[in-house]
Amino acid sequence: MAAWTTTHAFAMRGTVQSGTCEHVRVKGDGSDAWRLSGAVEMLRKGGVGIVPTDTLYAFACNVEDARAVEKLRRIKRIKKNKPLSILCGKFSEIDKYTLGFPAPTRPGQTDAFRAAKQVLPGPYTCILLASKNLPKECVRDADAKKGKLKKSRRTVGVRMPDDPVCKHLLRELGGPMLSSSVTRMKAPSSAEDLWEEEGEYEEYEWMVDPALMVDAFGSRGLDFVVDVGPRPKEPSTVIDLTESEPVLVRAGKGDPSSFGIVEEEKVFF
Repeated sequence: MAAWTTTHAFAMRGTVQSGTCEHVRVKGDGSDAWRLSGAVEMLRKGGVGIVPTDTLYAFACNVEDARAVEKLRRIKRIKKNKPLSILCGKFSEIDKYTLGFPAPTRPGQTDAFRAAKQVLPGPYTCILLASKNLPKECVRDADAKKGKLKKSRRTVGVRMPDDPVCKHLLRELGGPMLSSSVTRMKAPSSAEDLWEEEGEYEEYEWMVDPALMVDAFGSRGLDFVVDVGPRPKEPSTVIDLTESEPVLVRAGKGDPSSFGIVEEEKVFF
């Protein structure tokens, strides 16, 4: 523990190169966000990095860059039909890439848009219907096979994190980032478990220490890690808003009652 603390304290001075992956240490309050200029430039040029949010750390890339999206999937080793989320800095971006929040259909029903305005930015993932503006590489149908989309509704998870560092990255990039939580992967147990040629690895544990993320993913082509220190294993609250009635998909850091959902038991998965 002491060794880690010493290393971390030294590295807090700025950026450290670990192979081809840059390890950028900044303060959690964003007061030295000028150190992020290199990370922003890499995102603009198709890079994939790991960034902090107000919950877990997340892989991130430019949502408009198809090659970067595929690179993110390769680094994390996830299938092409694995759902990803978009990190947005403002509601106008949500309006652009989704069909918006559903309007109430009965008296007394919670207005999803008003609820979102009250709690966002915050620790929520809102599943919304995707608009045609969202690149096809960013969203896949759950039944899609071999990279071909099945004709059905397209959905996407939307996040607006209340994190100073993440907000700075979004503001400087000038648009949303595609994201996926950073997890430790368990290798396939047999050849039958392989995903096509590359292999699909099973997610089994959230990673919270950025220094370990550099070691785990730097050799796979990750371009940078933005480090604000370890984060607790507390994910966002996921709410499905694709229908008139909101559905709690996963309990997390955010209170689902804001969307008119009564939470029975708080279980993270």
